Amino acid sequence: LSVFGKRALGCNMMESITAETEVGAEFAGPQHTFEPVRMLTFSGGPIDAPGWPAKNLHTDVEKATEAGLPAPIASGIQYEGHLVELLVQLFGDAWFREGVLQAKYPRTVVAGDTVQPMARVTGRSAEAGRVAFDLEVWCQRAGDEKVLVGSARCAVPVDA
Repeated sequence: LSVFGKRALGCNMMESITAETEVGAEFAGPQHTFEPVRMLTFSGGPIDAPGWPAKNLHTDVEKATEAGLPAPIASGIQYEGHLVELLVQLFGDAWFREGVLQAKYPRTVVAGDTVQPMARVTGRSAEAGRVAFDLEVWCQRAGDEKVLVGSARCAVPVDA
């Protein structure tokens, strides 16, 4: 991505993964605090729909209670998006062409939680003019509690 493109995505200007990046390198994205209004906007359905927001375990205390939750929870896809933002920062356009992400959500996020996407290089291999990287990825809540865990893979040109 161009510098303009990174800024347009709201990305912090940070180091990218290059062919020289070593196994063990760690990267941290910006912290995001989950405010109730953002959770409603993300999970409440179309804003112009009658009865907005939609009543579900992400937007409604009663529905969350019915599901056995103490409060409405953020959609996992919402903080997975922050992880993808970090991966785009690290790999640039290559992420859109061939990035692969696998993720699961071992813990919930509620309004007021602050979450930070993280990545650690766990492997690298040379492939026809490129270096492919395997990463352990996660989003953590304050106190290092992982709320998303997974893996990612992408390659960069040797001359990047």
